[in-house]
Amino acid sequence: MSETKAFIDACCKRCRARIGWYGTALEHPGCHRCGWKPNPETLKTDHEEMVNFRKLLAELRTVNPGWETRRKARVAAGLTLRRAAKLLEVAPTTLSEIECGENRPSDALSGRMARCYGG
Repeated sequence: MSETKAFIDACCKRCRARIGWYGTALEHPGCHRCGWKPNPETLKTDHEEMVNFRKLLAELRTVNPGWETRRKARVAAGLTLRRAAKLLEVAPTTLSEIECGENRPSDALSGRMARCYGG
């Protein structure tokens, strides 16, 4: 898997200043205010966790295709999670699990989602 760079937003452990950078967890800059920088072993562990999370997301896309588009469709329809759950007559946690790829909707719920979101 190629090295994926992203904007990372963190907070200094010592002075609580915001630290943001584009790159990987391994490239964590020192704090601009107090100079604190995390231990290299901590950075390595954080980087490995991010890589593993990306692999998990790739697996979810394969196992449960369409889970990302469901959230995008809801947002495009101008619905909050709670409002959509109420319209679909499901618990907000159930809808959240479906949108996160942790659960699959029934055929009936998929149909209601498509009608509700205008698809």
